[in-house]
Amino acid sequence: MTRRAFAGLAAFGASLGTAQASETAVSRMLRDVSRALQARNAALFLSHFDRDRFEAYAQLEANVVVLMEQKELGSSIRIVELAEDGEFFRGRVDWLLQVSPLGRTGAIETRRSTIDVRVARDGKKWRIIAFAPVDFLRPA
Repeated sequence: MTRRAFAGLAAFGASLGTAQASETAVSRMLRDVSRALQARNAALFLSHFDRDRFEAYAQLEANVVVLMEQKELGSSIRIVELAEDGEFFRGRVDWLLQVSPLGRTGAIETRRSTIDVRVARDGKKWRIIAFAPVDFLRPA
């Protein structure tokens, strides 16, 4: 194998490693979003969204703040699909949300939906730039 061929093969392998590392980082970030929701930490939850590039950010922020003030939340996700799309990742997340009254007395509302997300790099961090349907996180 020539040096040039070896260098090309090494560069290809490095790019695959970088793509895999990015996919792992995006997956981890999505799980962190779910954990922040369950912890009722609106600031941490919203920090994973790009305020400037996410068109429905104001609606999401209003929904999440009210939901977290009024209800106890249980959140669980399963990443169904995650694919690199140029500079972005597109994904589908099977999201299970349990919404119950504060103090745990009363009926529990269970919501389940497939959420479409689009994630972009913002400096060294990955941030969500699309999340649909936003109404999934509507106040109860």
